[in-house]
Amino acid sequence: MVACDPIVQPERPPFERRVAPGRYAVEYLQDASKPALLVLWLRERSQLDPASLTWEMAILPGMAPAELVDDEYYGYPVDAGWGCLMDADAARAMAERAARAEAEEPDFDNYYQAFLEGQAGECNAFEHCPGEPGTANVLLCESGWGDGNYPSYWALDPQGEPVALVTDFMVIENGDGRDADEIAEAAYLASLPPEKLAALEALQQAVEAGDADAAARICADGLAGANEIIPSSGGTAIFEAIRLDQPAVLAVLLAGGPCPELPARLRDDRLPDYLAYARRLRKKRSRELMAVLRAAGSTTPLPPPRPLPGTPFMLVPAAALVDKYELDDLHGYATAAGDSPLIAVHEGDLTLAELDLEYPEEFSDDQPVGYVVAGNLHVTGNILNKDTDGAIGLVVLGDLHAGNIAVGGQVLYVRGNVTVDGVYCGSYNHGESMIDGDVTARLLLSDDYLFWIKGRVRGPTAGGDCDRFGLLEGRNRDLDYDGRENGLGYGGARWVTGDVPIPFAVVPECLDEDTSFNFYALLERLRGGQPVIHPECVQDSPKLASWREASTLFQQAEAAYCDDENTRAAVLYEEAEAAGYPAPECRYTRALCHYEDDEVDAAIPLFDWCIDHDVHLEECLVKRASARMMQLNQDDDDVIDAEETYAAARADCERAIAAAAASGDNEYLDEAYNQLGYILYHGDHYEEALVPLARALELDEDNYNANSNMGKCLWHLDRNSEAILYLDKAIEADPDEDYPYLIKGHCLRELGQYEAAIPFYTPYLENHPDHVLARTNLVRCLIHLDRLTDAQAQAFELFERHPDHRLVNADGFMADELRDAERLEEALKHALISVRDNPEPGHHFYIKGLCQYDTGDIDGALATWEAYAEAAPEEMSVKFRIALAHAVLGHHEEALRWSRAILAIDPDNASIRRLHRALLADKVAKAWWGKGLVKLVKLFRRRT
Repeated sequence: MVACDPIVQPERPPFERRVAPGRYAVEYLQDASKPALLVLWLRERSQLDPASLTWEMAILPGMAPAELVDDEYYGYPVDAGWGCLMDADAARAMAERAARAEAEEPDFDNYYQAFLEGQAGECNAFEHCPGEPGTANVLLCESGWGDGNYPSYWALDPQGEPVALVTDFMVIENGDGRDADEIAEAAYLASLPPEKLAALEALQQAVEAGDADAAARICADGLAGANEIIPSSGGTAIFEAIRLDQPAVLAVLLAGGPCPELPARLRDDRLPDYLAYARRLRKKRSRELMAVLRAAGSTTPLPPPRPLPGTPFMLVPAAALVDKYELDDLHGYATAAGDSPLIAVHEGDLTLAELDLEYPEEFSDDQPVGYVVAGNLHVTGNILNKDTDGAIGLVVLGDLHAGNIAVGGQVLYVRGNVTVDGVYCGSYNHGESMIDGDVTARLLLSDDYLFWIKGRVRGPTAGGDCDRFGLLEGRNRDLDYDGRENGLGYGGARWVTGDVPIPFAVVPECLDEDTSFNFYALLERLRGGQPVIHPECVQDSPKLASWREASTLFQQAEAAYCDDENTRAAVLYEEAEAAGYPAPECRYTRALCHYEDDEVDAAIPLFDWCIDHDVHLEECLVKRASARMMQLNQDDDDVIDAEETYAAARADCERAIAAAAASGDNEYLDEAYNQLGYILYHGDHYEEALVPLARALELDEDNYNANSNMGKCLWHLDRNSEAILYLDKAIEADPDEDYPYLIKGHCLRELGQYEAAIPFYTPYLENHPDHVLARTNLVRCLIHLDRLTDAQAQAFELFERHPDHRLVNADGFMADELRDAERLEEALKHALISVRDNPEPGHHFYIKGLCQYDTGDIDGALATWEAYAEAAPEEMSVKFRIALAHAVLGHHEEALRWSRAILAIDPDNASIRRLHRALLADKVAKAWWGKGLVKLVKLFRRRT
């Protein structure tokens, strides 16, 4: 048997193990659409017991599997992306055929291009006979990852006889359904003698029972070690003693020695050792167990404490504080001794004038990353920092009292109560405050910052776009700060938002123009000793109740808007504004509610206000432009001045583009360019629209709207092939939006690719079954493909949905479309049926007349048209056709009579004027001809 890349190495020798010649089944398996296995079955698979099989690497003579290490293997190299199974006869036949082709054909390049290309089909695997039919064959398939090196294996029965040959393309992972840990666990279990396994399980039972004597006896027997994995639990005896908080058992297991290294299967970055595991457990371990672990812990010496110059603090390695102050659950402090940052520690109560938590510009390893006050801390002034990405942490083991706090980017942890005379502000989500006690402040303010408060909050709370307070209000004081999930602690904290809007809570100088909160402005005012809290934002202020009512309404409106309840949200935003909530956010989001519900007449005045007050300027300009275009589409009564509205929408987009360029904010720039392109498209300025649409796609090549609009413009410009490229991108960006499917169908139809167009009309009609043009074009494609039965069925579907269609019935419609496709005899047949089934004159009579005229039956056409003209005297087109038919038949007076009748009604009809002039000229020429050729020639000379 030979396994190889047959394109580049068909001469590869056969495997060392041989099989009897014969006919065998071959199975080709894929995994996630990738070639995974190529299997030669030497026996019926149903007759095999998988558990009894063993596996042997398939090797060539001279290979030595015993010399391979780790995950090395012997395989065959692939350089053309193909693999195969064949016997030596087929390999020789391939080589001979290639040699003949190379000798006979000067253009021969390679075997694949000459004999194999195009045979793979959808499954990318096929059979090939290099010699005469019925002789040795080759089974080819794409190799799993393309070029590479792929091994083959023999499956052997209990007698050592091969039952299968498998090439593994290295695609399938965990082929037996187990992950790496499960495989390792099974291997470990298989390696344990029965008596050792029993001893390990007995040790587990002793740990669970807290039986220190039994644990000591088992370990002394030597069959089970304290640091060996116990299969039933997956941990070691030491691990389990810590998990179950069994200090007496743990002391016996450690036997007064150092704590051993955590086995590799249990160790990771978060659990480097047993001590770290004990600290990471959600429920704190007992003091007794932690004492046993500390006694057996690391012997790495820690540097002694030393003063922090110019301060009342001592610099202490964090590892020395973890157990002393029980800070195991605090991020950044439970660190190993060998990599222990310095903490500035003060024992006892401390009073400071200010506390700056900003890292110095030049930070070194001998500076503290945090402060710990092992007592009460009173800062008469401010606790501040500006860099909210990262700052110095603060731990207070007693109470904290400060004038103001404005921080972010660190952990601030207080075991007691927090009292702030002014504002307690946290900014940005790189930091959080965790307070075990109560918080009393004139204002507690979250600016995308997380507060965890176990006690009560006394004072108003305020929040911006992302205010987050996890409050327990005394119900449960066992909140585990380290066990948060989705923003809520396992201890049962509830998620609340600020009850006072920030624009009411702080002075205007702490707000941006759009009334959003500016942390850095607040920080500078605090540094300058200036007030930051709104003068009426105090607990007993009469304004506070109305502010809270306004905030509640606003929060309800926000929730309704997020749930797509736009009508309800708009009402609540209006009520919130009436109750005193700041107008900018209320009117802006209320405008969005109306806009998203296509209530553009209500949305536009709100966008006007926001634009006048510079609220979300670029977005509101773009959306107002879009709303104006929607207004034009909705205006059935021509109440709106279309030209003026069109110009205003265009001006909005151009202003938004200019504003974005001035501010450098490109968030809505692509949409501004796209909307401008759409407006130009709507005004039939297709060529001009391409420029802003191309700019939108430069900013966001996956922008659905810009790709769709670009495709539509190019279609209108008859650049169908280019249009399809953009329509495909639109479909890829949003497969659920079906309009690009329709336009792509139009493009393909106009390119003559009727078969390709049909799958794009079909899904569009599934969603829009009443769309006349889509179904009409589908009928046209089917006619061009000579699928007249399908076309007729679509025509009937069209008339079921549109019985008032002017062609009256499906046969009239088919006659019109068949005539357009120049299938005149078939068109006439349908036209006759159409009139037979509906003898009341209508537009289908006009089509019948056209079909008769086109097939040479001009008298019949004239009779049909005259019947239609009598029933519909207002139809100018049929009168023109009657005049033309009379002219063709030489009925000049009748033709002139009909042309005069049309001109009397429609004197500007260019077609009939041309016909009338021709008839008059013909009449004059005939009259002069009767008086002699000489007079006619003289007449033309005089005119010349």
